[in-house]
Amino acid sequence: MRLSLRVAAALLVGTALFAFPLVSPVPTPSEQLELEVDVAPDDRNYRADHDYQSLSADAKALFDEAKSDGIVTVPLSEAPEPWATQANESERLTASSDVVARDGDLYLAFPMRTLPSPSPVHLLARIGSLAAGVAALAYGGYRAVNAT
Repeated sequence: MRLSLRVAAALLVGTALFAFPLVSPVPTPSEQLELEVDVAPDDRNYRADHDYQSLSADAKALFDEAKSDGIVTVPLSEAPEPWATQANESERLTASSDVVARDGDLYLAFPMRTLPSPSPVHLLARIGSLAAGVAALAYGGYRAVNAT
């Protein structure tokens, strides 16, 4: 039994498409630092953990961005001190806060480590390749078995 060129091509392409997701897993995103800054409520007696003026320039920039946007996310490897080392690994409901004093006002800063989910584009590329590989292998196998 000799395979036709079309059947051989379908089997080769199907094998390659099927193998792609197996040899090229979805890239794992790096850990992120999520910083949320809110004004401290007046009904509690907060003490400042950090003075804004004593923060590094990078920490001030991140604080200011989070203060204006509400939440800012940066890669953990690029996060400035003190936010990088004080990031809580727990869930949002139990996140710890740092109190920052700036111009007579107190702000609650919630630094938290997060691990984002993989990109849907990467997932769909692997699933699509797997499905196309299975279809090509099924076609090639069917044609090889039923060749006359």
